Amino acid sequence: MHIGGDTVESEQLELCFAGENDIDLTTLTVSLNNTLDVLNRIMEETTTSKDVYKFKVKNIEPGSFKIIIETLFSLAPTILPQIPTVLNTFKTILDIKKHLGGSGPREVKKVGEKVNITNNEGNILIADQIKFNVYAGSNDIEKSISKIIKTVNADGARPEISFGFTNQENKHSINISKDDFCKLEYPLDVESFSDMIEETESITYVKVAKPDLIGKSKWIVYLNGRKISVEIYDIEFLEKVRSKKIPFKGSILMQVKLKSRYHLHSDGMPNTKSKIKYSIVEVITIEVDGKQIALENF
Repeated sequence: MHIGGDTVESEQLELCFAGENDIDLTTLTVSLNNTLDVLNRIMEETTTSKDVYKFKVKNIEPGSFKIIIETLFSLAPTILPQIPTVLNTFKTILDIKKHLGGSGPREVKKVGEKVNITNNEGNILIADQIKFNVYAGSNDIEKSISKIIKTVNADGARPEISFGFTNQENKHSINISKDDFCKLEYPLDVESFSDMIEETESITYVKVAKPDLIGKSKWIVYLNGRKISVEIYDIEFLEKVRSKKIPFKGSILMQVKLKSRYHLHSDGMPNTKSKIKYSIVEVITIEVDGKQIALENF
């Protein structure tokens, strides 16, 4: 179908929760919210500002518990054959995740426009480079998919979840059984799969703007006057914060070992359009009454 010179197509994603017709509300909402997060993330990575995607729940069917999500997208006809659709990319990402079985790949090798992914059992999955890059470009998609699987596993009443993909040409289904749940519910560090990522570490000062005192979000800090979000991996520091040995009363200046991870272009230069991921590997000192106190002294 063509509207205003653009090509309008549709695809469908069917989520099927094996088991009873009724479904736990938490299972439903977490699965839908994280599915939408994945679709939006893929859309951001694969489309331009002129492309239009719409996601809507088309139908809810009984018989186990099925949800049909339809995507309508309007793309310029000149680029339509050249880029993967959101659902087609999602299908490949699920194929890769199931192929890996909860472990990192033994080898990732680029062959032309394809990527050969070898799992721990020596089996090889061939994926499009573009789709693989979307998956390995950020841990966000991996975390959302893992959260869906973890929630369905915690439900206890669902022996399987399947993702069915339908477009004008074919239908493909990816089934994740209860035997797979325990292997796939924990997210992998998929950003480490790509060799087009560079990491640097530096000792610097950051000022805490918003601490995470309960472990459910990232910390917000100021780095050289710029607000950034960071994950903190210093276990000793986090334990002392949550046990209130380190008080947080407003902004606090900390000396830290900061890791920056960013993507590179094929020429080895940093990709300025890629979002830099920051993490604090170690907290060295913390400001108290205008003085920097070493972490071990708290």
